[in-house]
Amino acid sequence: MVRLRSRQGLLSKAPFASPRNPDQYPDRDIDCQISIDEAFRELGDNIAAAGWGAEEIARALYELTDNHLTSLRENETLEGLFLNITSGL
Repeated sequence: MVRLRSRQGLLSKAPFASPRNPDQYPDRDIDCQISIDEAFRELGDNIAAAGWGAEEIARALYELTDNHLTSLRENETLEGLFLNITSGL
């Protein structure tokens, strides 16, 4: 069980379920969504309690997620290029 923490203490009491199988399987993405759903909703509630609107929160989370995914993909591409370059030396 993983719990999110901040400097102030526990952020979420939501346990995160592990994948049913360490390998890829149908519905693995859905299982991940189910695992993080409670903590995700709690995050949104905490942000709303600070005064942000629901659509602002959704747009910000979307942009953060999109930026993170782009970064992961770019890093993967750069790692592949680096391996190609260094293997040719």
